[in-house]
Amino acid sequence: DILNQSLFRSNIYAAPLDALAYNGLQINGSMDVNQGSSYVVDGWNVSTSGTVVIAKLQVADAPPGYTNSLKIVITTPKTTLGATDFVFVIQGIEGYRIAQLGWGTANAQPITIGFRTKIHRVGTYSGSIQNGAKNRSYPFIFTQNVADTWEWKTVTIPGDMAGTWNTISSVGLYINFTMASGTTYVGTAGAWAASNLLGVTGTTNGVFATTDIFQITGVIVVPGLVVPSAAYAPLIMRPFDQELQICRRYYQLVYGSIRARDSGGYCGLQINFTPPMRATPSLGTLTDGGSCSSAGSFNAYNYASTVGVGVEFYTSTFDYYNYGFTVPADARI
Repeated sequence: DILNQSLFRSNIYAAPLDALAYNGLQINGSMDVNQGSSYVVDGWNVSTSGTVVIAKLQVADAPPGYTNSLKIVITTPKTTLGATDFVFVIQGIEGYRIAQLGWGTANAQPITIGFRTKIHRVGTYSGSIQNGAKNRSYPFIFTQNVADTWEWKTVTIPGDMAGTWNTISSVGLYINFTMASGTTYVGTAGAWAASNLLGVTGTTNGVFATTDIFQITGVIVVPGLVVPSAAYAPLIMRPFDQELQICRRYYQLVYGSIRARDSGGYCGLQINFTPPMRATPSLGTLTDGGSCSSAGSFNAYNYASTVGVGVEFYTSTFDYYNYGFTVPADARI
């Protein structure tokens, strides 16, 4: 009947969107996940060189269909860029996530990037795709047509048949969006180069004044030649709960507590990572989230691996103790 036909058509239409969301190579493209690490948001950071000073933050300012964006604000501008000056947004994508592309071989497949920008200074901006060693680069351009307005951009990158592209747990490729760059790191748009390029010659200086801002969200990186239109692009972003689990492969805050009575000695606790991490993480400073008697103290990590961490607690006297804590585990690339 008519109702079943309508449902059938909607299911057919939804299937490609689900597939594109699942196949997105990017991490946290909607800039929603922020576990409080040194990155602006999980997976994304901003790199700078030179005397320009910026503020980088997650903000609840985004186009319809999104909630958050990454924002760069200029606090100390640079009216004339030095050759090695730059400001760019960067994400390293793990080799396992790009292995399907076959880059570095004769069967290299293209990718298409979609993203939303809101930039104060109208002009031509750029970015690049790079391999892990940063000795292969593909610069691309995009234009901000209207100041302080969200705009949808798409770029198709041909697969690279040369160079070395990691396909394991180290960096497979970098994706960069460049707010400003000196002459050292820019080149010709639309061509693979055997050099370290962040963008394109003639890129607008987006750090010229303290009024300059640069915002980005809705980043999708998919195999193939096509991404949806601006209207449907939000539908291929992975839901927050799924994105959080992917992000936790690279960084997670581990919570635990020890509650016991001891006559003096050590007490150990094992905490599992959920999910297991990309590599054995570096462990940050433990943060006290509970209470502890004066006779007890956290002693040391006694092991760490991709699947978990062991912690050790020491008490010198017959005592009760209740110790809650948070450990940051970092396996980012």
